[in-house]
Amino acid sequence: MLDRLGDMLDSLTHTSDDTSATIGFGDPRATYHEFGTRQMSRRGQLFDDPDAGTLGKEDEQAVLDILSRFLEDADGS
Repeated sequence: MLDRLGDMLDSLTHTSDDTSATIGFGDPRATYHEFGTRQMSRRGQLFDDPDAGTLGKEDEQAVLDILSRFLEDADGS
């Protein structure tokens, strides 16, 4: 259901600079999925724990793998 039309995924955005990266959804409904409501349980899109801002283990590893490949390419390895 969350990906039926692809609208939520299509609204995924990111920005970055030399020291940080920010990701998020432009679709305001993503907030309801990330945190849940009184009538809908949390369906987590980005975070394992949204209150702490932590990623799930698999997502954390994926980010580390991407950064590692980037650093290897930048280093010429």
